[in-house]
Order: sequence, then C-alpha cells, then structure tokens
Amino acid sequence: MSHLQDLPFIGRDPELGRLSQLFINVQEERGRVVLIEGPAGTGKSRLVEAGLEGVDSGIRVARGQAFQLETPAPYGLFAEALAPLVRELSPDQLDLLTRGWSAELAVLLPGVLPAPTASAGLEALTSEEASHRLRWILSDFVQRLAQEHPIVFALDDLQWADEQSLELLHFLGRSVHETPVGVVGVVRAGPGDDPPLAFHEMKGSLQRLGVLESLDLGPLDETEVRELLAETFALAGSTLGEVTSDVYTWTGGNPLVIQELLRGWVEHEVIRPEGDVWVGWTSRTVVSPQGLGAMVRSRMALLDPSVAGVLEAAAAVGKDVPYSLLSEVTALDSSALGPALDTLVRAGFLRETPQSRPPSYRFAHPLLHAAVYERASEARRVELHTRIASALLAAPGSALPVEVARQVLRANQTELPESAGELLLEVGAASASMHADRLALDCFRTALAGADTEDARARASMGVALAFHRLGRYEEGDAVLDALLDSARERDDHCAAARLLRRRGMARYFEGGRESALEWLTQALSEAEDCGDEALRVRILLSLGATYQELGRLTEAEGALEEGLAVVGADGDPALISRLERSLFLAKAWGGGLEEAREHGTRAEEAARASNRADLLWAVTWARAVVSGLHGDGEDFQAAIGELQGLEEALQSPVHRLLLYELESQLAWAFGRWDEGLVVGEEAVDLARALNHSPLLARLLVWTAGFLIRRGELDRASSYVDEAVELSEDAARAGSDIHARVSALAGQAMLAMERGDYAEASDLAGRGLGLAREVGFVAWGTFRLLPVLTESLFREGRIDEGRELGRRLRADADRVGHRLGMAWADAADGLAAWLSSESDSGETLELAADALDEIPMLPDAARLRRQAAGRWADAGDRERALENLRKAHDQLAQMRALPELEKARHMYREIGARPPVVAAEEGPAGLTERELEIATLAAEGRSNKAIGRALGISPRTVGTHLSRIYRKLGISSRAALANSLRG
Repeated sequence: MSHLQDLPFIGRDPELGRLSQLFINVQEERGRVVLIEGPAGTGKSRLVEAGLEGVDSGIRVARGQAFQLETPAPYGLFAEALAPLVRELSPDQLDLLTRGWSAELAVLLPGVLPAPTASAGLEALTSEEASHRLRWILSDFVQRLAQEHPIVFALDDLQWADEQSLELLHFLGRSVHETPVGVVGVVRAGPGDDPPLAFHEMKGSLQRLGVLESLDLGPLDETEVRELLAETFALAGSTLGEVTSDVYTWTGGNPLVIQELLRGWVEHEVIRPEGDVWVGWTSRTVVSPQGLGAMVRSRMALLDPSVAGVLEAAAAVGKDVPYSLLSEVTALDSSALGPALDTLVRAGFLRETPQSRPPSYRFAHPLLHAAVYERASEARRVELHTRIASALLAAPGSALPVEVARQVLRANQTELPESAGELLLEVGAASASMHADRLALDCFRTALAGADTEDARARASMGVALAFHRLGRYEEGDAVLDALLDSARERDDHCAAARLLRRRGMARYFEGGRESALEWLTQALSEAEDCGDEALRVRILLSLGATYQELGRLTEAEGALEEGLAVVGADGDPALISRLERSLFLAKAWGGGLEEAREHGTRAEEAARASNRADLLWAVTWARAVVSGLHGDGEDFQAAIGELQGLEEALQSPVHRLLLYELESQLAWAFGRWDEGLVVGEEAVDLARALNHSPLLARLLVWTAGFLIRRGELDRASSYVDEAVELSEDAARAGSDIHARVSALAGQAMLAMERGDYAEASDLAGRGLGLAREVGFVAWGTFRLLPVLTESLFREGRIDEGRELGRRLRADADRVGHRLGMAWADAADGLAAWLSSESDSGETLELAADALDEIPMLPDAARLRRQAAGRWADAGDRERALENLRKAHDQLAQMRALPELEKARHMYREIGARPPVVAAEEGPAGLTERELEIATLAAEGRSNKAIGRALGISPRTVGTHLSRIYRKLGISSRAALANSLRG
C-alpha cells in the first residue's frame, strides 16, 4: 500500500514572519507571548514547526502539549516541556538554578529527577501554599535557566491544558518582556470550540499588560488549495481546477481534513502514481465528503487487525506512548510490534518522539488521537485501561503517579491491585493541595468506591468533601461531611466529630460566612474538649481567633488565642506558638494596645525562628510592618519591609508578593515617592485581579487611588474607588472582612474631600471611623479616617466638633503611645487655632508638620506646612512663612501633587515672592526623575537586584520601571539604553 507523506506547507508567510520576529526578540531579551488561534486542523501546530525550523541554534526549544483525552495533571504542560532541559543539568547546577527547591521539581518531573518513592514525592505538595510556591519556583527556574541560553516554549493545544499550567503561563508572561524567554502557544478556538474561562482570563490579562500578540489562523483559501495540489501531485490545467473546486468545497480549506481526504484516496487507491504522474482523478467522487472521524475509520479498516489493535492501545495509553509499555499491553514481541509501529508511522497516524530512549511515540495530531480512541468500543477501552493500569502499578516508582491514577480512573474496575486505592488517595491529596480540584474529586470518589477499610473510607470521604467545597458545590460537600459527622457521633468519636465540625467551619470561613463559621467552630471546640486531643483543640482555637478577629470581636479573639497558648504551653510546638502569638499581636494592635501587642510580636518571632520555618517568620514580620505603619513608626516600617523582601525572594509565593506590594505602596506614600508608589500599586492591582484575591484587591485599589486623588486625577481615582466599594459591599453582604469595608469608606471620603464636598467627606469618614471603633480597630481610624474627618469638619466650619475630636484623639494616642495619632492631634489643634484666629496658629501647625515629617507622613506634613506658611504670613512673619512654604513646595513638587502644589505657588504670589522654578515633570525622553535614576544605574550595567539595594526598592519594582523606560524610549536592551542616555 502506498502512503501519502505530509503535505507541503503552503501560505502563512505573514504569520511565519511574525514568529521569526519573536525569536529575534527573545535573543535580544525582549520576550513575548504569541498565541496562534484558530479552528481545529487549520495548521497551527504545523506553523509552529515551520517557524522553529529557522530558529537560531543558540535558542533552546521546550515543547509541551495537552490532550483532550487525558485527565490534566497539575503543571503537566510545563513539566513535559522542561523535562528534556532538566535532564541536561548536573545536580549542582540544578540546585543552584532552583535555589534549593529541586525536591519540588522532582514531584513534577518523576523519572527525570530522583525521588525515593512516588508517595514521598507527593508529600512535598501537600502544604496549603504548594500551588503558589511551585508557580514561583518554576518561573524563577526558567528565568535563571534562560540566562545561559534563550528559551522558547512551544505549547500546543492550550484549550486542554490544566488550570495550573495556564496560571504559570500567565505568571511567566507577566515578566518575559525584558528576558530571553518567549512563548508560542497554540489554542483551538472556533465554531463549537471554546477554551476554558482560565484561558480567557490569562489571555485578557497578558493583553492588558502589552506582552501578548495573537495570530488568528483560518483555513486555506481556494488559491492556496490549488497551490497545494499542484505542488503535491504535479496537477495542471483543467484537472487541477476541477479537483481544487471539489476539494475546497468538501473540506472548507481545512488543511488536516484535506490531508485525511487525500490519504483516504491514496490508500483506497482511488488515485495512484504511475511513473511520475498521479492518475484516477476522474474517480474521486467515489469518496464522498465525510467527517474526520469517518475518514480515520475508513483508513483504519485497511489496516491489518493486529496493527489496528496496536493503534487502539496507543490511543488508550495517552500522549506519550513508550514502546515498552505498549509491548506489555499488547502482548506482542518485538518481531510483531516493531513492524506494526513502522506501518502506523508511515501511514501518518503516529510519529516517533525525537531522541527518546527507550523509543516513544505520539499521535500526529490530537484529532487523530480522539478519532482512534472513539472508534474503540467501551468494553475495549475498559480492557485496555485495566491492562495499562495494572502494568503501571507493578512499577509505581517509574511512573508519574497522576498518569497511573488516570488509567485507574478510566479502567473503572474493582479487581485492580490494592495499591491502586492508596495511590488514588495520594494523588487526590496532592492534586487538592495544588487546587486541581476536579482531578482530586475523581480520585477520591473512585478510592471511596473501592475502599475496604474505615481509614481509607474516612480519608476518601474527607477528600471528596474538600473537593466539592473547592469547586463551589457546597451543598454536596456539606452532605458528605454531615454523613461522616452522623457516623462519628454514632460511634461516640468526639475527635472525629471535632475535626469534621472544624472542616465545616473553615469551609464557611473561606466562603465568606464568618458568623456561620463561628457556630460550627464553637461546636467543634465543644467536641474537642471531650476527646482529649490537645493539638486539635489548639487548631480550633486558632481558627476561632481568626474568625472573631475578622468579625471585629477582638476581645473574644484574644480570649480564644490566649486559651490556645495556655493549652500549648511554653515548651509546646513552636510553630503553633508562633501562629497564636502573631494573631494576638495583630488583635492587640488593632485595638490600640501597642506595647502589649509588641510583646506578643516578639514572642511570635522567637517561636518562628525556633521552628526554622521561613513562612512563619515572614508572617510575623509582615504583621510587624503593618502595625509599625499604622502606628507611625516609619523607621521600623521601612526596616521590616526590607526584611520581607529578602524572605519573599526565598519563599517564592505570589500571595506573599501581593502582601508585600501593599506595604511597599504604603511606604512610597509615606515617604513621598509617589511615582514609585503608583508603579507598585498598579502592578499589585493587576496581580490581585489575576489571583482573584478580593479582600486585598479592595485595599490595593484604595491605596492606589490615594496617589491619583492627591495628583488631581479624580476620574481615574474614582473608577478604582468604585470597584473597591463594590468589593466591600460583597464583603458586607457576607458579613466579613472589616478591613475591605473600612478602606472603601476611607477611599470615598478622600475623594469627596478632594472634590470639596466636605459634608459628604465627614459623613463617610465618620461612618468608617464608627465601624472601625465598633469592632475595635482603633489603629485603622488613626491611619486614614481621622485625618480626613478632622480636616473636613474644620473646612465645614464645625470648629467645636473638630476641636473635640482632636482632644479625644490625643487622649487615645497618649494612652497607647501612638505617634501618628499624637501628630494628628497637634494638627487638629493647629487647624482649630487658625480658624479661631488665634495668634499662635502658625506655630502649632508648624509643630504638627514637623511631627509628621519625622514619622514620616510627608503628604500630610506638606499640606499642614503650607497652611502654617499662610498663618505666619498673616502674622507678618514673611521669612518664617517663606521658610515653611519652600519646604512644602519642594515636597509637593517631588510628589507631583499638582492641586496642592498650585495652591503653594499661588501663596508665593500672595506674599509677594516669586515661586521657585518647578523642575520639568519629566526628564530626557519623557523619563521621570525616578526613571532617570534607575535608567542611569541600569546603563552602568548594574543588575535589578543591585539597583534595588541601592534605591531601597525590590528588584521586581526595578524591573517594572525598566519596562516602562524601554517603552518610552522605544528600545529593548540595556545596551540600547546606554546609547540612548549618551545621545
């Protein structure tokens, strides 16, 4: 039988040119993400292969592909792509490139990196932060690996990729713009096809960031079909025209359907070669237009039954078909299996994986894979999956556990070895830890159906409940837990009941129902007291403390946490002690008891260090930074952020990064570095949206809006505040997240005050302050709400109310040693003195500005100092007025707080002095002062980390600045940057 090889590659010249440009950009450290989209069979993968043929030998290509017929393994797409690159590394190189996280990579790359056993590897993935940590480990590893040789990821069939791989693609895509890393992704999209929501979210985010380019690939037009037929069969004249018309009409120009149609004609000997000429074209109508599946079935009917059986077995195995596994499943020896595989390769069904040892095969196209698999009967599929599962279970250490689980799930048999159930439980737990919840649910359900011990049934049932909750199927998850709870109570098993009740409470907590969570956790505590498991009791008390704190019931939160500490004891588990002490630190600080809070913070840090856990030390240091910032300890606030930057680099967690962004934004506000604050704030907002972290997003929107409000960009600021309000209203309906609700009110109040609507501003600030005081969050009010409320009251002319507010503030601040509160009390006195025409109002306002400068809280210090200048001018002390005005003017100009700066310049004229020359808002080529500073250091050859150390900012913030600098200058490398600055 003759076989038709691959058809010529016709057309697509513009698309090939754009791919070639991507590879050039990657070599110049201007990586991008290119998505090739189009209906099935239009030649998207073929286009990528054609583009890769011309890639410079210095670029490494990492290939990964997803398949419709496979249960997606977490990070499977990138695990496949990275495996060949990792195999080339020595253990020392690997440890250096992964910064010691090679054990985590071993879980994703079994058979490539050593792991003692499958289950031992899976245990590394069971922490709550696993999915976040792995994303950062993989992303950082890729960036470091690319420093030696540029890397292009060629990722096929993204519409079937697992959600974790899509999240990692987004993670990589956000940072490729100034690195030697590129991505070419292929996605099936067209009539009848719709990639998952996670894909659309990833694509939209990368498009907004300006790092993604889309190529839409449609079918061939009739002229291109004519060219293809002419080149393949040397047709010409009227025959070429007639055949072209029929082929185009029947296939719609789809290259894969054209190829299968032509192969069918060849294999059915409708057309055949005679010498140098193909004949038989007049008989082509005997093959009517068919669907692809029908074409494939027609071609398979011509195969020898044993060869067709090998093809069906390959379809059941999956995307990677090892020769050794196929031999075991088909029971064929090499004398029969080898020729069968050769036939299938020549026929275009399979392709041998390049450089695979031992030999391995793949289907030429995922649609061929699907058509072959669907041809087999259900009984035949179960038979094949059972054989494959049994073969893999016989040697679990050599197989990817998720792949074994996939085969077990598809086999759907009870006569598999006992190890199958245990492996499903392990894979389910690992998948749950990485939020691969559908795979986890399948594993746990199947394990539950075959469980023959009480322990296995309990583990599987808990896994099913957790997966249901994660998937938003709360009623189903609750039903499973309720059944387990009934069983535990029938057995009078108080410990099991306590664990189940805690799980129900935590499900409500994460769902947003804090009041409901409190009810379940209270029941859990009651059961735990009867079971004697002290560690379980402490975990419940810790959960209760967190829930009370979110509800603003700080006294009860402190009581639960202190009880937990009493149970643990001074010599107990340092990790538990650290978590309890940290929660107490925050609860005390929110309530204003700063000195007592710091004692808990010190003990939390000591316990975290004793536990030797970087994540606990980060959590304690973050709490310290938050409290220092809210209470006006600028020196410790800055020091804590510096410590967090070092810890975050080691932890590699996006949630930690997001929390750090929030603090860095606040630091930039307080120190008057507003250009930097906006860069960090907007990057943080994008990351919070990508992570779908609503509580943090609400706060970040308000903090970022604060910069825009003071710069007079009120429309843009309003859109941020409106979004924060919407998020806070969602939180209010759920009865949760006081922080989001208070911050949204603060944002609304700031916006109203800047618009001159002082009555609304004082009302909003008063409501926010009332909410904060009602739940005991005193520090919140002092930080953002009291300044707005005080100023608004005075500007409304409500002097007595403002004066009384200042007195209360001073009493509260003196009681707890709150520096920022005392500074604002001074400001209230000064504003009251000014509006009451008291002679010493200038002195009072100047002292308040000095106090705010010292903290520092420069934006508010500058506003007060400008008012002080006016009062000194009114008193006839022109020199003192100009001294204050100059300082205020410099600070406002640095921040580019334009509305307030214009008032300062007008005041110069009122005094009869010439305003200082304002430095150009942007320097050479439109760079801001900060951008010029960073550009100069980068042009000197300093790394992002070195620049960050020199300027006191994080390397990622430096990277974001550089990307903006490159866009402004129209360049793509540091060498070009140096030339641009010299010019």
